Amino acid sequence: MFLFDWFEAFLNWLGFLKKEGSLIIIGLGNAGKTTLLQVLSKDVLKAHMPTQRPHMDHFVASNVTFKAWDLGGQQGLRALWRNYTAGSSDSSKLIVIFMVDTTDPQQLGEAKAELHDALEYTNGAPMLIVGSKIDRPGLNREQLIQALDLNSHMLGLNENSPRIMDVLMVSSVSRKGVPELMNWLSKCHSISNK
Repeated sequence: MFLFDWFEAFLNWLGFLKKEGSLIIIGLGNAGKTTLLQVLSKDVLKAHMPTQRPHMDHFVASNVTFKAWDLGGQQGLRALWRNYTAGSSDSSKLIVIFMVDTTDPQQLGEAKAELHDALEYTNGAPMLIVGSKIDRPGLNREQLIQALDLNSHMLGLNENSPRIMDVLMVSSVSRKGVPELMNWLSKCHSISNK
């Protein structure tokens, strides 16, 4: 096994083995989904109009090329969230990012309801809850976990867990937490595709 792992790592280092992953980015409107995807894919920060239809882009995290869908968060677009997860028969191949604006306490109840609904219809797919806009005053990680009622879930990149799930805090503006997010995605992809 050691020899195989070494050979695979060597081929990967040479660029002969391409690893690909898929993810969807969901969350309420104005949570920062489009901004995060633009930072991940183009390292560009700019103001965006609310997402009117799903948008797809690619980015690389470590040695994995991710195809990422920003599905929008307005009420009328949320029905699409189910469609994008239902098409994935193997939920381990799809990673779900659920974004929450940590600076908007008025939307936490709705975000909690949508998150727990998504936990049901994503069929056990790995899920990363991203608290966004941490460059401004708002909830910290522990407060977000409490507000979203995630205390009963096993968090972390634990392959023995019934579902890989974690909570990270990110600022697309300052890029704080972005390297950790990229590392998490890469590790999650490796665990999910063993």
